[in-house]
Amino acid sequence: MTLPVIHALRQVRGAEREWMLSVIQDPHFSAEDFRKLVGQLCSCGAVRYTEQAAEKYISSAKKELSVFPPTEAMETLINIADYALHRRV
Repeated sequence: MTLPVIHALRQVRGAEREWMLSVIQDPHFSAEDFRKLVGQLCSCGAVRYTEQAAEKYISSAKKELSVFPPTEAMETLINIADYALHRRV
């Protein structure tokens, strides 16, 4: 969750930002606080920003791999990258 949090902290201001910082810095934050934080990360565009960054890096990596002959190992790497991009946690 590092990149979405960094992006969100650049986007939000005031009490919302202070609340986010308090949750992030609390090693014993509640499950409810975590759910609320994830909701705020979604609503301020941080999750989408992160997805777009991942898409960009995965696309770039695939282009770099295209100079090599196809192998089962390369196909596995590509499948792992695609899975990581599209999985939902």
